[in-house]
Amino acid sequence: MIGYIDCIKSSRVQECTRELFWGVIRGERVKNLCEAIARAHEQWQAGEIEEEAFKVVKDANKRKLPAFTFQAVFPGGQRKNEGAVPTGFAMLDLDHMVGAREFYHDRVEPRLAELGIVLAHVTPSCSGLRLVFLRPRGMDIPEAQAWMALELELPENDGSVKDLARISFAVPEMYIFLSTRRNFFLMKNLL
Repeated sequence: MIGYIDCIKSSRVQECTRELFWGVIRGERVKNLCEAIARAHEQWQAGEIEEEAFKVVKDANKRKLPAFTFQAVFPGGQRKNEGAVPTGFAMLDLDHMVGAREFYHDRVEPRLAELGIVLAHVTPSCSGLRLVFLRPRGMDIPEAQAWMALELELPENDGSVKDLARISFAVPEMYIFLSTRRNFFLMKNLL
């Protein structure tokens, strides 16, 4: 199982069913918020707006997005590390990537099974990649992230994703790589 929150301001976590997950990523709310971010990203890339203006649009819309807790569930309903029960998954965020889709297809997709990657998607910012993967036995989250970064020959990763209560903003279904959708739902302890 994984958790779900309605937006970043909410500390209340509920169990995320398969139906809820698909409803969220196929819903108009997530689609519209991510489209607004994508438009601002395109304007910034084209030099039509400054980076700071893009960040304002991105941050305002991300705060409204629902999110998932892939690394832990919270039986008490509160998103706090003290009440977290690990799911066995870790997330790796690759931020500020030029060519996230190409990187995925060239370096990640051929190794999905080998690396235990169950879900991969472009981030709401349009310039990052998030990987959700099975944590190797005996590794905590930071160790698992460092292992994955090493396996993918990455110089660094976003170290802020280490706590169990860390959220992953929802993205539209089109942001999720098709090759991982099946893996995600085949996992027995997920949805």
